[in-house]
Amino acid sequence: MPCRFRAGHLPFAAVGIQNQKGERDYDRGQKRFDNRQSVEKMLLFSMPLIVTNLLQALYNIADMMIVGKYAGAAGKLSSFAVLSGQAVMGAIITMSAQNIAVQKYKMALQGMGMGILYVLPLSFLFYILSLVQPEKMLGLFTQDVQVLAVGGPYLQIIAVSFVIESVMFCLMGVLTGAGYTNITMVCAIISAFGVRYGLAWFLSVGVSMGFPGIAWAYPMAPLSSTAVCIIFLLSGRWKKNRVEI
Repeated sequence: MPCRFRAGHLPFAAVGIQNQKGERDYDRGQKRFDNRQSVEKMLLFSMPLIVTNLLQALYNIADMMIVGKYAGAAGKLSSFAVLSGQAVMGAIITMSAQNIAVQKYKMALQGMGMGILYVLPLSFLFYILSLVQPEKMLGLFTQDVQVLAVGGPYLQIIAVSFVIESVMFCLMGVLTGAGYTNITMVCAIISAFGVRYGLAWFLSVGVSMGFPGIAWAYPMAPLSSTAVCIIFLLSGRWKKNRVEI
């Protein structure tokens, strides 16, 4: 799953939204958020997240229709394997929003770096276990012999996405904290419906790889999102808050 978000991330990012003078006034924060202009800007921030969550739901439905029960257990394991990345993303959003608001960009990047260091060991462990013992890992979710036989090779191919997605979540944490939820939405659209399904069709049908082709397209989706995030971070545009109140 290329992009996953939680509704609880939204208020964390809002903490660091600054006013037009670059100030952060917690005493008058409630008053500012009550006016119409503030509501409009909050919608500007939140609507891409809403669209992303909707796309994610559609992605999950389409994924089950394409890969069916054979990859269902692998999908459950994937969700579990990147759980630490999702949790750390929430923390990075909070830290980044606060630091970017007061122009402490280095601290925002340091927080992201620390998050990556925290999530890599666990995600890498899931990757190695899935690579060497795929049937046992899938056995945590199903005992169907046919599912284990087909899903094992599938899991071995997509397992590298555990590491990629965990890093991706940390990168997205900074962008979301800076208010660039539109970038994360673009990542969701490109990775899920462009790379994931476009490449899956090309590999499985275009070059006749079949089911393995669908599997190889899976890790390419978060990899493309990660690339977009890195390019945007290197551009330096994230240092200017997208939403100012």
